[in-house]
Amino acid sequence: MKKNFKYLALSLILTGSLISCDEDGYDRDVVDVGGYASLKDKSLSVFDTNEDLNIDLFTNDGVSVETVEIYKGDSMLGEATINENSASFNSSILGDFAFGEDNDPTGSFSIFIKSYFSNGEFSEDPFSISVDKAVEISEDNKSKTTLDSLDVLSLAYSVSTFSATVDDVTLMLKKNKAGEYTNSNASDIETEEGTVVLGDTNYDELNLQKNDTLYYKFIATSGELTDEAESYTVVEPKAFDNMYSEVSFSGEADNSQFDFATAEASSSGDIQFVTPAGFTVVEGSNIQFVQIEDDSYETEDLLSTRDLYNAGTKTTSANNLEQGDTFVYKVTRDIDGTETDFYGIMEVQNIIELNGVMSIEFKYSEGML
Repeated sequence: MKKNFKYLALSLILTGSLISCDEDGYDRDVVDVGGYASLKDKSLSVFDTNEDLNIDLFTNDGVSVETVEIYKGDSMLGEATINENSASFNSSILGDFAFGEDNDPTGSFSIFIKSYFSNGEFSEDPFSISVDKAVEISEDNKSKTTLDSLDVLSLAYSVSTFSATVDDVTLMLKKNKAGEYTNSNASDIETEEGTVVLGDTNYDELNLQKNDTLYYKFIATSGELTDEAESYTVVEPKAFDNMYSEVSFSGEADNSQFDFATAEASSSGDIQFVTPAGFTVVEGSNIQFVQIEDDSYETEDLLSTRDLYNAGTKTTSANNLEQGDTFVYKVTRDIDGTETDFYGIMEVQNIIELNGVMSIEFKYSEGML
């Protein structure tokens, strides 16, 4: 029968029985062997390849620990250094931090501690030592953002070791998966934990656009060792606040004007129907338009709409409209006593003639920045 070593701390505390087995490998009656060992430090980082791990030693009165050996499987890795009621050994005796077929630097070592006592007995106590990454990226980091929010995007991280010293931390950035990482030039990055605001980096050199993905990784260095953690943020289109479809105004007096704030046609509004199929800005309204590429309505977001308006030639009228004609616009409205700019985009859906009356059907989206 194989050895069956069972050291249950609770049982030991309750009964005071310190048990072990014969060296011949066979079970024997439970006896008081006089002591046992408990590994105090069971968690390492990938950087802790040369750090001292501590063992607590427990003995009965009149019994002392003479030798403590560390084993992995059938191989003795080395002896621990005893200091009264404790002992220590260096993590370097565990060997390379390389686990599994892929030699992953994270994993766990299964060891047992063999303690020899002054009464001629010994104990064998099994333990597992985990090896984890040193660098982690905060789960609270945003996975989505917009172009106008990149400057204030916060990238939080942490670096943790058992006792190894971390020399420095670097933030790397790249545009999209196929891109190449470059140094962000972020300065004074903390070596334990911290947050880097993207506006404090050179991210603008990536020329990110909507629907791009910003990849980033933090790389920590300890001596000749490195560890890293990677994540990403998708740059989403900036959504409009309001979207309307199949709205219309016509040559009829009661529906000849259209109000973009209410999405209604009436006898007053921002634009006035003009024959044969067009519009002009109503006196007193500050709305202005820029005609852009046809059928581009679905590809623009609020930010690009603003940029297209600012870059284009302003107009207050258009005629002979056709299906697909697309315009961006800007209008300033009083919102709770504050002058607020709204940017929008509209596309002509249909030009309809019914009983000799022409009407323009369109869709539009708008929002404020």
